[in-house]
Amino acid sequence: MKTTRDPRLSADELAAIGTDYLTRVIAIDSQSDEGSDTNPSTEGQRQLSNHLLAYFEALGCACEQDDF
Repeated sequence: MKTTRDPRLSADELAAIGTDYLTRVIAIDSQSDEGSDTNPSTEGQRQLSNHLLAYFEALGCACEQDDF
Protein backbone atom coordinates (compact mmCIF):
# COMPACT_ATOMS: atom_id res chain seq x y z
CA MET A 1 0.00 0.00 0.00
CA LYS A 2 1.49 3.28 -1.08
CA THR A 3 0.99 6.22 1.24
CA THR A 4 1.54 9.81 0.30
CA ARG A 5 1.63 13.01 2.26
CA ASP A 6 1.18 16.64 1.48
CA PRO A 7 4.70 17.82 0.57
CA ARG A 8 3.90 21.19 2.11
CA LEU A 9 3.71 19.66 5.60
CA SER A 10 6.85 18.88 7.53
CA ALA A 11 7.29 15.68 9.49
CA ASP A 12 6.84 17.70 12.69
CA GLU A 13 3.54 19.14 11.44
CA LEU A 14 2.30 15.68 10.49
CA ALA A 15 3.35 14.37 13.89
CA ALA A 16 1.43 17.17 15.60
CA ILE A 17 -1.69 16.39 13.54
CA GLY A 18 -1.42 12.69 14.40
CA THR A 19 -0.82 13.38 18.07
CA ASP A 20 -3.81 15.73 18.22
CA TYR A 21 -6.07 13.16 16.59
CA LEU A 22 -4.86 10.32 18.82
CA THR A 23 -5.36 12.51 21.92
CA ARG A 24 -8.99 13.16 20.89
CA VAL A 25 -9.64 9.46 20.23
CA ILE A 26 -8.17 8.18 23.49
CA ALA A 27 -10.12 10.80 25.46
CA ILE A 28 -13.31 8.90 24.59
CA ASP A 29 -14.07 6.45 27.39
CA SER A 30 -14.96 3.38 25.34
CA GLN A 31 -14.57 0.66 27.96
CA SER A 32 -17.13 -2.09 27.48
CA ASP A 33 -19.83 -3.07 29.95
CA GLU A 34 -19.57 -6.84 30.36
CA GLY A 35 -23.03 -6.92 31.94
CA SER A 36 -24.69 -5.28 28.98
CA ASP A 37 -26.54 -7.30 26.36
CA THR A 38 -26.32 -4.54 23.75
CA ASN A 39 -23.69 -3.96 21.13
CA PRO A 40 -22.04 -1.50 21.50
CA SER A 41 -22.36 -1.93 25.22
CA THR A 42 -21.71 1.67 26.32
CA GLU A 43 -22.39 5.21 25.17
CA GLY A 44 -18.63 5.75 24.91
CA GLN A 45 -18.37 2.96 22.37
CA ARG A 46 -21.14 4.61 20.34
CA GLN A 47 -19.31 7.94 20.50
CA LEU A 48 -16.06 6.32 19.38
CA SER A 49 -17.83 4.57 16.51
CA ASN A 50 -19.44 7.83 15.39
CA HIS A 51 -16.16 9.69 15.68
CA LEU A 52 -14.28 7.14 13.58
CA LEU A 53 -17.07 7.04 11.00
CA ALA A 54 -16.91 10.82 10.57
CA TYR A 55 -13.11 10.77 10.39
CA PHE A 56 -12.92 8.15 7.67
CA GLU A 57 -15.79 9.66 5.70
CA ALA A 58 -13.94 12.99 5.76
CA LEU A 59 -10.97 11.20 4.22
CA GLY A 60 -13.22 10.03 1.39
CA CYS A 61 -13.67 6.43 2.51
CA ALA A 62 -16.92 4.60 1.86
CA CYS A 63 -18.19 3.70 5.33
CA GLU A 64 -21.14 1.88 6.84
CA GLN A 65 -22.43 1.78 10.37
CA ASP A 66 -25.00 -0.56 11.80
CA ASP A 67 -27.99 0.91 13.58
CA PHE A 68 -27.65 0.66 17.32
